[in-house]
Amino acid sequence: MKRLILILAIMLMASTAWGSPFLVCDCQDDVTQYEIIFDGGTSIISDAVTADCTGGQKRINLDVGPLNLADGQHSLTGKAINLWGESVSTPFDFSKTVPVGLSGIGLSATP
Repeated sequence: MKRLILILAIMLMASTAWGSPFLVCDCQDDVTQYEIIFDGGTSIISDAVTADCTGGQKRINLDVGPLNLADGQHSLTGKAINLWGESVSTPFDFSKTVPVGLSGIGLSATP
């Protein structure tokens, strides 16, 4: 029982530290913002950040959690933007799935 409580406590701390899923891309030169459109909806403009980049490069680091996406399939398109214009649109498809639940849970005399 102590082991289960410890595992649950570690999982809770880890999930708090990691937070939501983030949309990221490779670091790149000469970008100031990104335009992201989820499921053909309204465009989101996200400032480019230097997180995990070197040499003045930047990337997107968009927290997807606050968007409250419904469970299921999603598609997005993204463009890099700078002073001179925007890149071609890049598509990305993903699925938001939540675990169904525990299976085979029980007590055991051995780990």
